[in-house]
Amino acid sequence: MMKRSQVILFAIGLLVLPLQGQTVHKVADINKKVVGKWISSDQKSYIEFLQNGSCTNGELFPDGKWHIEQNKLFVRESGGDFFCGSGSLTFTGTNTIERDFGMGGNPVVFHRRVAHP
Repeated sequence: MMKRSQVILFAIGLLVLPLQGQTVHKVADINKKVVGKWISSDQKSYIEFLQNGSCTNGELFPDGKWHIEQNKLFVRESGGDFFCGSGSLTFTGTNTIERDFGMGGNPVVFHRRVAHP
């Protein structure tokens, strides 16, 4: 059986581990580059980044309905990848990002939606 101090340290570890690699500065830097709506090349998914660091993933399912998931922007301390839900996101151009699920398939390409005047 674990001692009380071990249980407390274990609980602190569970709370701190998800935050490792997150820096406020890096999240803010990435966030200001991505704010807005990004639409996949096939128009079947989107990612929308909000100024407060939250983000939304939308997927068009075969039934014709959009399924939406709320998330939060996550950035690793090292490397240039960032996340909104599952899959690693990488800038591949000024207005292009790719989502790679790391399963050997082709990454999904997203383009920034340009606001119409």
